[in-house]
Amino acid sequence: SGSPVATHIPVLFAEKEGKLWLRAHIMRKQDHTIAFEKNNQVLAIFHGPHTYISAKNYSPQNVASTWNYKAVHVKGVLHFLNDDDLLQVL
Repeated sequence: SGSPVATHIPVLFAEKEGKLWLRAHIMRKQDHTIAFEKNNQVLAIFHGPHTYISAKNYSPQNVASTWNYKAVHVKGVLHFLNDDDLLQVL
């Protein structure tokens, strides 16, 4: 339908030929894999520590409170594995 698809899945990191690769598993023939077959451009988001920062911590205190966070966004192209490679991931 052209809508973004998002999912929360664990991923494994691997280095191959000087490049970082992410490997993960999602069930075949469900909404996510069907969407990825039509558009293999993906965005992985990794989040780190985060916390609320009260305006009381600032001087002067006439500023808005905020949220402090660390995140990394990784863009890539999704490739489906053959059965043998899939068994290695699992």
